[in-house]
Amino acid sequence: MTVTAATVGAHYRLGSAGDRGVSGRWAVQWNLALTAGDAEGRYLTLPHRPSLGSAGRAQGLTAVSLVDEWIGVAARLAWTPPAELAWAPVQTVSVSEAGFERIYQGTALLLAWPVALAPGAEHELSVGLTVERL
Repeated sequence: MTVTAATVGAHYRLGSAGDRGVSGRWAVQWNLALTAGDAEGRYLTLPHRPSLGSAGRAQGLTAVSLVDEWIGVAARLAWTPPAELAWAPVQTVSVSEAGFERIYQGTALLLAWPVALAPGAEHELSVGLTVERL
């Protein structure tokens, strides 16, 4: 059997208890590891195709894919409602004959939503990850 796609999801239900409302931000972080951060053919499906090893942020998105053309995989993260996305590389430091060097381990994706709930109110958020072969 050959696996051509896999999906995992998370659903969040936020609520305010008691007679006070809630105001703030809710954020979740997903760390995804592909083969390289700044190599050719490894990028986020955003304008200008930033590399997996880059850092940045974008507002009002509902999805992004991390593409690794070298291994032929796309990891698509989709969510509702629209959120602010911030991303950055996950790196470790290694010591070699050449000295200290940074090693790309993956890409951290932080999704953040503003939250304003009246007393007793609830709000639901969903995030899903689908990995597919290109």
